[in-house]
Amino acid sequence: MKILIASIDEKDLIGAKDYGVHGIITNPTIVAEVRKPWKEAVSDAAKIIEGPFHLQITEDKRDGIIAQAEEFASVLGDRLIVKMCISQESLAAMQVLQDRGLKVNLTGIVSIPQSFFAIQAGADFISIYMGRADDVGGDGVGVVRSAANMAKNGGYKTEIVAASIRGVSHYIEATEAGAHWAACPYKVLPKLIQHPVTDKSIVGFAQDWDRVIK
Repeated sequence: MKILIASIDEKDLIGAKDYGVHGIITNPTIVAEVRKPWKEAVSDAAKIIEGPFHLQITEDKRDGIIAQAEEFASVLGDRLIVKMCISQESLAAMQVLQDRGLKVNLTGIVSIPQSFFAIQAGADFISIYMGRADDVGGDGVGVVRSAANMAKNGGYKTEIVAASIRGVSHYIEATEAGAHWAACPYKVLPKLIQHPVTDKSIVGFAQDWDRVIK
C-alpha cells in the first residue's frame, strides 16, 4: 500500500519526504489551512512531493465541475487527480473529464453500495472515509475490504484509497483489507515506525559501540 500525505503544509511535506510518501491528497479544508492563494499553495506543494496530486473540486454541478477541473489541470498538468464527492453531477462530469484524459477520484464514500457503484462507474480511484464511517456507526474497514475485493475479483481498474485515517490501527486495517493507497496526515507517519523497543535498541547499540576498541 502506498501513502499519500494529506497536507500541503510546507513543514509536513518536507518531513514526509523522509518517509518516502508517494503523492499528495487534499480537500478544501487542507488547502484553506495554508493561508495563501490556492494556485501558489498547490504549486509550492507540488515542488516538494512528487507523484499524483489529488485536488478536490468544490463545484457541485456538472459544467462547474468540468471548468474547475480544467483550471486545476492548468496548474498541475498530468499529475492532477480530480477529486470530487460522489453524486449524480460528479458522475456525469467524470465521463467528460476521463474522455479528456484526466483521472478521477470519487470521494466522500462511507458505504458499500457507494463504493460498488463508483467502481462500476469506472472511477480511477475511490476514497473511502474510514474514520468518518466509524464515527456514524459504520464499518470503515469493511467498506475498504469489500471495495478492494470487488475491484480485484471483477478486474476493475479502480484503485482504493483508504482515507480519514486516524491512527496506526486504521493503517494496519486498511493494508490488510487490500487498499492500494492510504491517505495519512503527517502526525500519523512517525507513529507507523516508532516503538519503545526500537528506541531502546538505538540507544543501546550506540552505547555498546562506545565500548568497541577503535
